[in-house]
Amino acid sequence: MADPLAIASGIAGLLSLGIQVTQSLVSFYTTHKDQDTDLAKVTRNLDNLQSIFRALDVAVEERRSQADTRDLLQEVEKAVQKCEEIITDLQSECQKFHKDSAAGLKDRVKVAGRRAAYPFRKSTLQKLEEDVSDIRENLSFALDVLQLKTHSQIQDGISEVKSLVERTNASQVSLAIRCWLIAPDASLNHNVTCAKCHPSTGLWFVNGHQFRAWLEERNSFLWLNGFAGCGKSVLCSTAIQHTFHEIRHKHRVGIAFFYFSLSDKAKQDDNGVIRTLLLQLSVQLQDGERDLEQLHTLYKSGSPPVDVLLNSLRRFLKRFRDTYILLDALDESPRDCKREGVLRAIQVIRSWSISSVHLLVTSRNELDIRESLDPSRGQDLLLRNSEIDTDIANFVSYQLKNDAKLQKWKARHTEIEAKLTTGAQGV
Repeated sequence: MADPLAIASGIAGLLSLGIQVTQSLVSFYTTHKDQDTDLAKVTRNLDNLQSIFRALDVAVEERRSQADTRDLLQEVEKAVQKCEEIITDLQSECQKFHKDSAAGLKDRVKVAGRRAAYPFRKSTLQKLEEDVSDIRENLSFALDVLQLKTHSQIQDGISEVKSLVERTNASQVSLAIRCWLIAPDASLNHNVTCAKCHPSTGLWFVNGHQFRAWLEERNSFLWLNGFAGCGKSVLCSTAIQHTFHEIRHKHRVGIAFFYFSLSDKAKQDDNGVIRTLLLQLSVQLQDGERDLEQLHTLYKSGSPPVDVLLNSLRRFLKRFRDTYILLDALDESPRDCKREGVLRAIQVIRSWSISSVHLLVTSRNELDIRESLDPSRGQDLLLRNSEIDTDIANFVSYQLKNDAKLQKWKARHTEIEAKLTTGAQGV
């Protein structure tokens, strides 16, 4: 009977070769600044393939020491071995390219034009594109197999989020307190965002070292930033679910989340976000409603000032062994009237330096947000196209294979996938 560690080691060796080869090819082609459309497309596809190699390598490493993974890894091994011959071919091509890239290539480019040089011939690029497509199909299947368990874990996270929502609406918090607090319901935004997710979307992030460090390090902070449409909210929803899964069996560990929204005025200011965090955290403490009742007694006629709400939040946070707070789409708090208050509230929370607090924020990379958050190098995660493109590619591939309405275009699936993947630009 095959040993799971031996299987994983065999897979890892082939994946390592694949990473080296694609990295070498990407480096070769990106050195040519005057890339035309065909060359740029091949380079993007190679970069995307390298991301899949890396994601699969991480997933295999995580599974190799887990129990009951032999059958799972054997399925992955079969899929990866189908790529072995093509990876070897790519390695040979790569060696030819680097031999060609010496003085001989430069001379031929000067004399006959770049297209005369072997690495840039249309037939060479077309062959590369076909090889990349074949490898991606097999690797995507292998990644899907390994991510079934992760997807199941994330579904557990969704159930935990639903449980939290049910508890905020149940008897743990009286109707009188809820009506007085009027905390915006962040679960509505969360459910809408989750509905847009492909099962594997964002796994590169939650499996990465920066998210792991955020989960484990004391007084941690992480800012995910990028252009509009690059998937920040989807990543945040995945992070929320994954965090619920990680902490679900731990004692005195809380989680709270909020989605800012341009379409909902209640989800744009500091008052709204703090009230939501208070309500969510209160139901995770044995006598959390008592603190809200005391606040209610002092401010029955209206909402307490923000500073008072912040002091209550601070008391709540100190009662947990660890608290995870995730705030999405900070840039959707209007800059001209409400964002300054939100940024100030975040600064106050961070200034407490409570070692048990873990804060994650997503937004566009806007100057006032960057200056206010002032992230250190390890806290600043710029969402790069290669990682986003992998999520898009996986989603497009899944839809083409599983949507019955798209089967009539099956003969053109490769063309459709290439166009959508390379042209989406994160949107």
